Amino acid sequence: MQGKFIEAELKRLAISKVIYQDCGQGALANMRQDSPDLVLSAIYLSDMTGAELLSAMREDSRLEDVPFMLISSETKFSMLDPFRQAGVIAICPNLSTPGICAKRFIPRWSS
Repeated sequence: MQGKFIEAELKRLAISKVIYQDCGQGALANMRQDSPDLVLSAIYLSDMTGAELLSAMREDSRLEDVPFMLISSETKFSMLDPFRQAGVIAICPNLSTPGICAKRFIPRWSS
């Protein structure tokens, strides 16, 4: 459900190519074939955590520089610190308010 909402929000922001994966291994395989401009991830995927996905990306020379954004309402430092340590560009806590990602992050990218 959240994936479809995120996809709709991105399309509203004129991001036309959105590839959705619910598992980390599938996401990594997709990214290795066609490197993305940005990865948005939940904290938990069906086969690994978002932190494990980010770590795998940082260990792969083809994916190490791809920006990674976490979508999670988690607030515990112990849960978020692995993402920060691996270089997450942003943590978006709530996508239920339309336009929140654009208001928080797009201006930073558009400079």
